[in-house]
This record gives sequence, structure tokens and C-alpha cells, in this order.
Amino acid sequence: MFYRHLLAQADTGRTIVMATHHIEDAAKVLDTATILGRDGRVARHILPGDADAYAVSGPELLLIDDAPRHSRPAHFDDLIEHALEVS
Repeated sequence: MFYRHLLAQADTGRTIVMATHHIEDAAKVLDTATILGRDGRVARHILPGDADAYAVSGPELLLIDDAPRHSRPAHFDDLIEHALEVS
């Protein structure tokens, strides 16, 4: 229900700030993600298209050119989770 409400607000030009641990679900409705570091400063700004440059191999997020053949393409939520781990 909450995500449907967010989607209904998508075309209103509003900025919505969300804090959640449901990264996979949130990534489905986000246009961008801004990750704050422990110091409260912006640590990373991520766009969904940024995932095109990455692959996931086991627990690692790698640049697509450096990834082993058995890797899977990264998704937006993979980038968000990785940014949260290192921030």
C-alpha cells in the first residue's frame, strides 16, 4: 500500500525522502537513491542506469569488465546495498 502511494506521487514533482531496510522493494519505485554516510553527509548518489556498469559475483559488486563470466548483471538494489555497506 505504501509503495502504491509513492507511485501515485511520482508525477507530482515532489521529492520524497524514505528510510527503509526493504532495499529491493524500494528500488522498484525509486528514480534515484542518495546514500548518507554515518557522518550524515551524502556518501553516494545512485541512478538506476548506473547498474549497467556492474556485475555481481558472489558477494562482490564488480565493474562489468572485471567480472568473471559466471557473474550476473547488477540491479539498482545491488548498488544501493553495496553503497550502504561501504558508507
